[in-house]
Amino acid sequence: MQPQRTARRRVVRYFGSVSIAALAAVMVTPAAADVTYERLLNADAEPQNWLTNHGNYSAHRHSGLDMINRDNVGGLRLAYAVAVSGVETGNNSMQGTPLVDDGAMYITDGWGVVTRIDVSSGDRGLIQWEMNPGVDPSEPGIRANRGVALFGDNVYSVSFDGRLLQTAAATGELLYDIQATSPDSVEYLTVAPLALEDKLVIGVSGADSGIRGWIDAYDTETGEQAWRRWIIPAPGEPGSETWKDDWNAWQTGGGSGWVTGSYDPDNNIVIWGTGNPAPDFDASYRPGDNLYTNSALGLDGDTGEIVWYFQYTPNDSWDYDEVGVHTLIDLEVDGQMRRVVAHSARNGFYYTLDAGTGEFVNGVQYVLALNWTAGLDPKTGMPVEYVENADFQPYAGVAPTHDNPVVEACPTIGGGNNYFPSAYNPATGLYYIVGTENCSRIDQIPFNPGDWVVGDDPGFGAITPVNAQTNATLTAVDVATGTIATQIVEPYANYSGILSTAGGLIFSGYLDGSVKAYNDETLEELWSVNLGTPLNAPPMSFAVNGDQYVAILAGVGFIARGNLVGHPEVQNIRTTSMLFVFGL
Repeated sequence: MQPQRTARRRVVRYFGSVSIAALAAVMVTPAAADVTYERLLNADAEPQNWLTNHGNYSAHRHSGLDMINRDNVGGLRLAYAVAVSGVETGNNSMQGTPLVDDGAMYITDGWGVVTRIDVSSGDRGLIQWEMNPGVDPSEPGIRANRGVALFGDNVYSVSFDGRLLQTAAATGELLYDIQATSPDSVEYLTVAPLALEDKLVIGVSGADSGIRGWIDAYDTETGEQAWRRWIIPAPGEPGSETWKDDWNAWQTGGGSGWVTGSYDPDNNIVIWGTGNPAPDFDASYRPGDNLYTNSALGLDGDTGEIVWYFQYTPNDSWDYDEVGVHTLIDLEVDGQMRRVVAHSARNGFYYTLDAGTGEFVNGVQYVLALNWTAGLDPKTGMPVEYVENADFQPYAGVAPTHDNPVVEACPTIGGGNNYFPSAYNPATGLYYIVGTENCSRIDQIPFNPGDWVVGDDPGFGAITPVNAQTNATLTAVDVATGTIATQIVEPYANYSGILSTAGGLIFSGYLDGSVKAYNDETLEELWSVNLGTPLNAPPMSFAVNGDQYVAILAGVGFIARGNLVGHPEVQNIRTTSMLFVFGL
């Protein structure tokens, strides 16, 4: 497939005290070495940098830096802040993880504007260029983008309107611009690309509006499509028997892939999470298990073929996406070393799977309120009420139906844990999860064949919180045993996720504007600051000149902000588009 190149409006802006021409000349040669596949394979050996979305291919979200630690974190202060791009900031959801390569930071905003910031001084961030792909700000939907990929001397990103972009890291020049989504569909892109040896992997967004989800790989240099893995199988393909209707529900069956996956280079397997089936709350429209929605997929990196899969919630009725981070961990199980995948599911359970086969190892409930099932089968990992090959899975009886359209389901339709990433510390063996604590009242609107209209979200029911306040849990799971080591409750919802560090700390942000540091063994709070603006991006850490810093982006959309209902003290909190960097 030849790349489709577009003649879209885009703007590259340079910033500095010298002329644009002089600055461009200075920036022709990157300050850092090219980001090679070898560097990505050994990202942990460069703790001063953060080279890929989840920190390393295993998605540990762990920094090897320890200059900021339990003994001195109380002295952490704001080193500097940078106002960054953002159109209509009230719905510009800054969800990305900044990447840093030897003092150069790369971030995105909700429309896919890429910004390079010089953070090498340690006391200020200087914007060097912005690459604006020219997305129409009137495009409907949630403005979200989860970051970039670095490879060679280029930056790779996506735009909200469905394009894959290659930008020169030194100058901000747009090198290729490929339309990855179908122009006549409601598909859009929010994912940070995953760079492999010679490919970029991305997943589509838009399941709730009735797309057929996919995961794509593209040649890094040319932009040509290498493979596409349809998440919903076509008739006759493996898994198609789990779509048992007579009206081709598979064509609009959902199954997005909008969070960056992990990668097992030893076995060349890409592990990617998939989203909910559609329509979200009327499972009778799509009888069957609805493969491969709500699943972890192990994909052959060369071909995209499914090597293994595990489906968390077959025939889902509550929008329990499982796109969230899937973390690769090597640990001892029954006296033998075993590579596993750890996942904090949106449905409220933590799972350990075998990384080579997808086989269930263990699981545990990590949210406080969960009523959609009575538990997991200890052998299969399926909900205990699951009936193989059934048209409909009521589970514990809180699935909405035409006869019983109003139900209360726990956790909320947002989870549990969602796109906000968990983290793993190899030293403690603990997996750190943030979970949203509330339940959702779902008022189902029955769905019928033909209800899908391209460009129109039919809306599948009224969704309201059951409890007045939405809180958060912070949980540490012992991966070796699959049990909860410790857990605390926080008053405000967490849409930020976790950063783990070698300094014995974990960091996170909250929707009330707080950034906090905790003891990574006891979860005792050791430091906190309130920034006065909500957070729904993950923290990360980097170092320059021998000093460690922690960075986080601010700016939320209306969905995350909705979790502040019931907290009158922060009802008037304002959102903005900012980068905050902390140091000692």
